[in-house]
Amino acid sequence: MGITFEQVSYRYKERALKQHLALDHIDLSLKTNQFITIVGAPGSGKSTLLQHLNGLLRADHGTIHVLDMVISPSPAKLPKGLNQRIGLVFQYPEQQLFKETIWEDLLYGPLNFDMSKTEAELAAKTAAEFMGLDDLILAKCPYQLSSGQIRKAAIAAVLAAGPEIIVLDEPTASLDASSRLELMTLLHRQCQEQGRTVIVVTHALEEVAPFTDQIIVMDEGTIAFVGKPHELVNRTDLIDKAGLQIPAAYELYAALQKPLRLSKLDHYPSAAELAAVIKAAIS
Repeated sequence: MGITFEQVSYRYKERALKQHLALDHIDLSLKTNQFITIVGAPGSGKSTLLQHLNGLLRADHGTIHVLDMVISPSPAKLPKGLNQRIGLVFQYPEQQLFKETIWEDLLYGPLNFDMSKTEAELAAKTAAEFMGLDDLILAKCPYQLSSGQIRKAAIAAVLAAGPEIIVLDEPTASLDASSRLELMTLLHRQCQEQGRTVIVVTHALEEVAPFTDQIIVMDEGTIAFVGKPHELVNRTDLIDKAGLQIPAAYELYAALQKPLRLSKLDHYPSAAELAAVIKAAIS
């Protein structure tokens, strides 16, 4: 079971005479239990694609298969349990925290998905501990938290419901460098330790490249590229059009490839590999 888009199209119903085509006959297959990244220029359709995964938006044409569920164009009913199995973290996470305390927010999903109070509390506690939220934070209102804490709380609230797939729209926005790395590492652990599928929309290729199993580039509502990060960095046309920057690790390796007679990369260079390259360059 995976995620498949079959000829999916969607137009935003604007008041203007010309409607905006956000997704244009998308065909896409994604494997589960992987870390997947979606990149593209603003307006390329990234967020629109995400919102089709849990039915927030409904395609005008085409079909989406998610796990063993089928999402058909409206007015067909959404599959039962879709919102529990597919967890979405918004680009502005404060929009999905609405209770008086963070603890109540973490309990809301599990209780509404028919967990007992004991089960809900255990799920909320497990999610809070995983995201590093202590009792002091859990007792606070969302507006008392920093932007980084709010983002962690929103992710924990989604995790507490036990989704099989977690989808995040620009999850590192407004975070400092160390917090971005910490968050990407935590999300990657969800794949490695919990077997979850993690799908991230971002514009920061360097942050996700070390963790990504598959990367998708969107361009004007279409799929322009599907592959590995090291394959994308050789497509400078797509890199430029999507407004991306080549990760520094790749640039360093590429700069030293010819003089040091390095083999062509078929993966993201590890810290040990980069250290060896630097040592060879200065010796």
